[in-house]
This record gives sequence, structure tokens and C-alpha cells, in this order.
Amino acid sequence: MEELEAFRESAPECAHGELWSLLDWSLWGAGMADVFREPLADTMLAAVPDNVRQHAEAIMADFKKRREITKTGVTVYQEQRDEVARLKARLDAAEWTIRQALSQVEHEEAVHVLNRYVAAAEAAQADQGGGDGNV
Repeated sequence: MEELEAFRESAPECAHGELWSLLDWSLWGAGMADVFREPLADTMLAAVPDNVRQHAEAIMADFKKRREITKTGVTVYQEQRDEVARLKARLDAAEWTIRQALSQVEHEEAVHVLNRYVAAAEAAQADQGGGDGNV
């Protein structure tokens, strides 16, 4: 473990470009948590010589160009995450509106039931020949 820390401290800081992102997402896909995944991706990429890293990035760029890939997994994930958040907000707003409408319907139904009760009580009182119409 001490060797790993010493290596990490002596290794130059690597940029979080597409190659790092590919490695990071591969580790994420394998179920590795953020706490370990990102430092591991940093350490693994720092062990790769610059010329090899540049060659790998050139291969990735060529692959993306040939396949006409404009969005990587990270971009797609972020867009989908944002879309889910927007849809959830719309759903929450719709749910609130529905709850308000149901509350209004329940209120109107309660008033209707109460009015029917009052009318029935008044009719019963009138049938008994009673009084002034107050319930």
C-alpha cells in the first residue's frame, strides 16, 4: 500500500480526458464506488507512458470519427439523468395538480352530501309538521 501511495505522489497528474473517462466508466460499470474508482483510474492512467496514452486517445478519436459518434457514454448518461430529473419534476407538478383537483372534488362532494342531509332533515321536519324550517 505504501508503494502505491509513493507511486501516486510521484506520478504526474493526468488529465481527465476521454481515456480516463472510459476507464472510469468501465470501473463504474463493474460496480466500483466513487471513493475507490476515481483514484484507481488516476493511478492506472498515471502508470501508462505519455506516448501510449496519446496513441490510445488517437485511436479513440479515429474510432469516434469513423462511427460518427458525437456523444460518449458520459454525455449520454448526463443527458439521460437530466431528462429523468425534468420528467420527475413534471410528474411531481402533475401529481400536486391532481391532488389539488381531488381535494376540490372531495370538498364539493362533501358539500353535496351535507346539502342532501340538510334537505332530508328539512323534509323530515316538514313531514312532522314542525316548525320554522331550522334544522
